[in-house]
Amino acid sequence: MNYTPAQQKKIEKNIWKYAGYLITNKRATAAILTIYYLTIPGVEAQHLGWILLASSLASFLFEIPSGYLSDKIGHRNMLIVSKAFLVLSSTFFVFASNIWYLVAAGICLSVGFASSSGTGSAFMHDTLKALGRDHEFSKITGKAAALGFGIPLIFSATAPFLIEYSFKAPFVLSLCLDLLGLYFALSLRRIKHSKEHRQEVKETKFKDVLKEAKGLNYLSLATLSGFLSGALIGYQTYRGPYQEFIGVDVMWLGVFFATGRIMASLMVANSAKIKSYFNSIYSFELFQCCIYSIIFILLVLTDNITAIIILFIILNGIQWGLSQVGMHFTVDIIGKSKFKATLLSLRGQVKEGSTAIIALVLGYLVSTYSYHYAFIIFTVFFVITVTVLYLNVVREMKRGKLANEL
Repeated sequence: MNYTPAQQKKIEKNIWKYAGYLITNKRATAAILTIYYLTIPGVEAQHLGWILLASSLASFLFEIPSGYLSDKIGHRNMLIVSKAFLVLSSTFFVFASNIWYLVAAGICLSVGFASSSGTGSAFMHDTLKALGRDHEFSKITGKAAALGFGIPLIFSATAPFLIEYSFKAPFVLSLCLDLLGLYFALSLRRIKHSKEHRQEVKETKFKDVLKEAKGLNYLSLATLSGFLSGALIGYQTYRGPYQEFIGVDVMWLGVFFATGRIMASLMVANSAKIKSYFNSIYSFELFQCCIYSIIFILLVLTDNITAIIILFIILNGIQWGLSQVGMHFTVDIIGKSKFKATLLSLRGQVKEGSTAIIALVLGYLVSTYSYHYAFIIFTVFFVITVTVLYLNVVREMKRGKLANEL
């Protein structure tokens, strides 16, 4: 589609509006969430895995359908749906009085994030493509993500101190931010597509999208990337409880969490520069496999409180700091597809499944044995799994090159 200068000027506003959307998407309660669970009557440590399981299962079941639906009804519309679910989630958290409120809040939270996980990137890629700036994807989305990480640090750092007044207070703050985010979503400018594009989207079946993903050699990469993200999220579910267990003051957890996000904010702001250090998505994924394995091994080997805090800060920072680099590599592969949100949701599906399984198993191991024993088993499993998945990626890459040569 060709746009007039006036239309492009309106579309360009999507960039700062999406940055506002990302700012309100961050959870001010993330650092104290699992601890808040334990303040609700009847909720104990072994229930954490089950609550997360319900949340992850909802996200797992909705991840791909939400991406497919997003490509069908429009990315802007799905971003609005996403924010509506986040508003519901925060409302359930505010009024939580038993485990079922937490389950409902977690489900709405997961569905909300599932609705935007691939959709947000697809929407921004379409926006930048309409402006003729899609080659700047990591640079622009990196800066937007930096704001999305940086500004909410104020809320994340102060949330634990708000609990001095009430454990509900941080969740009231989140509800206000979600309502603001819903306003940003409603104000986004819809990107129009050609009649041929709309017709193809209408006629394409889900199985055709899977064939396209296979043809792009994307499935193995989505599996590896999804597992990495899911493993990190599942593992860090126990970050707060573990640090509290070893003697860290709960009031400082938000500060440590915010420190990791400052690191992430600085990294995503320089996503384009970081991306230039890797010659392909394959070297980037190898780097991720290695750095996370090293951090997990160090967390197992040390019992020094300061070292543990620093390692979790670094883990938090790198995990989110590299997010836009990986996303740019991914859209380079799937950018011409008319089903970008669906393809990105394939990765999300693996992520949610990995998160649920790892969180549940870790919860069982922690409750039955100890944090240290649970982390040792996780680390061994992680190293073996990422090695196998990366070798599969390399094999698929070589197979794809051979097929192209033939």
